[in-house]
Amino acid sequence: MSCRTLSVITGLFVSAVFILAGIAKLDDPTDAIAFVTKGLNLPVAAARLIVPMFAVAELFVAGWLAFDCGRSSLPGWISLGLVALLAGLLVSIAEMHPQSDWTCGCFGSLQAPWGGRSLRSQLDVNLVLALTLLIHLASLRSTQRQGDKAGKARSLRASHETPTILPT
Repeated sequence: MSCRTLSVITGLFVSAVFILAGIAKLDDPTDAIAFVTKGLNLPVAAARLIVPMFAVAELFVAGWLAFDCGRSSLPGWISLGLVALLAGLLVSIAEMHPQSDWTCGCFGSLQAPWGGRSLRSQLDVNLVLALTLLIHLASLRSTQRQGDKAGKARSLRASHETPTILPT
């Protein structure tokens, strides 16, 4: 499998997960709102703003990552930042509230099929996403290096060719 193919497949995988999470959160934000309210000690009104905004951000980044198809590393880095932010929130809230049996609501009503309802299981999902994104970024970088080498070889060949002078 080429590095280009690997970068496209990994990008599409992460995009699909983000799309699923974003749509599911918009469809059923109840658990996510409760998680933000209890976990971060924020008012319900603030959580009702934060959760849909985050879901829309997931959808935006998913679309960017999918339609970019490995041409730029920026969507991959932003996706990795989003995953790191989520993982950091999960860890910090789990540490602040060790006895809680909350779910983060990351996948709305689809929460159970995506690894269960515990914060630990959702952290595992985020770790898989982070690893996939690191593979995506590494394969993208390798693809870009191969493209740079091919471009240099073409320009080197072009500089060594003798021009043909056509009669006028």
